Amino acid sequence: MNLKKIEPSQRIIHLISGYISGSLSDDESMELKNWTNQSAANTLLFEELTNADYRSEMLKKWKPEETEESLRSLKLRLPEKRKIWWPYAAAAAIVACLLGITYYQVQVDKHPVQQKIVQEIRPGSDRATLTLAGGEKIDLASAANGQLAQQSNVLIQKTADGRLLYSNADQAPSSAKANSGYNTVSTPMGGQFQLQLPDGTKVWLNAASSLKYPASFSGLQDRPVELSGEAYFEVAHDKTHPFIVKTTDQTIKVLGTHFNVNSYADEHKTTTTLEQGKIQVSYGNKTKIITPGEQAIATHEELLVDKANLETALAWKNGELLFNNADIQTIMRQVSRWYNVTVKYEGVLPKRTFTGGMPRNADLSALLKVLALNDIHFEVNGRVITVKP
Repeated sequence: MNLKKIEPSQRIIHLISGYISGSLSDDESMELKNWTNQSAANTLLFEELTNADYRSEMLKKWKPEETEESLRSLKLRLPEKRKIWWPYAAAAAIVACLLGITYYQVQVDKHPVQQKIVQEIRPGSDRATLTLAGGEKIDLASAANGQLAQQSNVLIQKTADGRLLYSNADQAPSSAKANSGYNTVSTPMGGQFQLQLPDGTKVWLNAASSLKYPASFSGLQDRPVELSGEAYFEVAHDKTHPFIVKTTDQTIKVLGTHFNVNSYADEHKTTTTLEQGKIQVSYGNKTKIITPGEQAIATHEELLVDKANLETALAWKNGELLFNNADIQTIMRQVSRWYNVTVKYEGVLPKRTFTGGMPRNADLSALLKVLALNDIHFEVNGRVITVKP
């Protein structure tokens, strides 16, 4: 890959500059609108460049003496507070021109970007299945809002905003279904869901995950749940009844706090990241206490505690795909789960890490096109993505 000083797209610069100054004709406004609507990447770029606060922030951060090496890193990174992966070849040129700064375009000189895209792949959505203690399954995406079932003394409802809610059922009608035991909420590939447990604990469940929990915590000494995959918990405080999260290889004990647990089997480790409060993590015969801003990593018979990148760890829950020095395999594992695709690899991929991100509701092509600017190429056939150098 080399850097070559070239003229950027003067027409796009003219149109965006004219939009900012309010000097576009009707025909030019329509031309800019058509360009903006050509792709999600163009839309995101337009929104960023026409945001006055962001342009001001960019101007403060930009240094005219940036070297070619620094501009190469710009291709993979954005200012800390912005996490949208742009098509950087265009973005760097347009931003620099608007700010009156020297500009460069990054060019891949070995291979052209080649993608065989048969269909646009949309991101995941709120989808999950509720399995009641008696075995009955309820599709939560298609279920009507309102009462779904009653178990023990707990009423199970789907709220108007699409969440699953457990609440005291003292006033529930006698015709409601009555069951006891454990319930399970499972999300498919390309799904996510939010629920509130009987004790008031809020849970965000990521794609390809499941949470098993009692229909009621009444009469139990602890509040036990079992997690497979990834979830973020806002645990309702109850100092006399600890909240216990069990995964395949570890146990987390809390009284009331906010934390994230990633226990996907294909990640080969379980990572517990604490945002608020204090939790105790046990793995085999090892136990660690972690405090806010830390994460416990259970892997290869070890339990380590390290400083956490909260923004990255919680990005999925906040509606973002965000990576910090992640290799392509790590990125594509998230892609596989969220976009419900199968990923295959061919050849020897370059050893490279990526820092950046984009909205979680963006089409997959926007992400692949940016990654493809870095000597990584994709062929998309249906829901199968082949990654190759």
